[in-house]
Amino acid sequence: AKKKLNKDLLFVVTVAAMALGLMAFVAMFFPAVKMTVEGIFGTYESEVSGILAVFGGKITEGNDKFQLTVAEYGFNTLAFIGYLLPLLSIPLAYLAFKDKKNLFSFVAIGLALVGAILIFVEPALFASINEINENIVCSALVGPVLGGIFAILAALANGAVVYLKKQ
Repeated sequence: AKKKLNKDLLFVVTVAAMALGLMAFVAMFFPAVKMTVEGIFGTYESEVSGILAVFGGKITEGNDKFQLTVAEYGFNTLAFIGYLLPLLSIPLAYLAFKDKKNLFSFVAIGLALVGAILIFVEPALFASINEINENIVCSALVGPVLGGIFAILAALANGAVVYLKKQ
């Protein structure tokens, strides 16, 4: 009975690790960076979506005849890799469930942890890539915070798989 319980628990924890890796990737679509600048006439704040912070693009205003580019952001390679690593840990978590050895689990743990670090530093990477002035403060919004937390939880779930296999 204990063997059956351990196998079922191992399956649930593996599915949780896979779901958390997916949720860390999906957090890329949430608001990511808030830029704040203190000016003479008050404080100006602007939010940048996760997609724009990672893939870059232009923010324009105007109509069909006249377009004004308000801001232009570049592709953020490290942030993209940060969101991609927890996604890559998903098939490794599945392989770890099927395999008796723990090599896939350890690689999945490493991918999720490195991804969490890169996701947490996304605002700093965004400021660096786009050469944001030092007077403008870039802070994390819900996307990098949730993405990093989900990636850490995915790493912990993969660690629980290692522990359960030793039981």
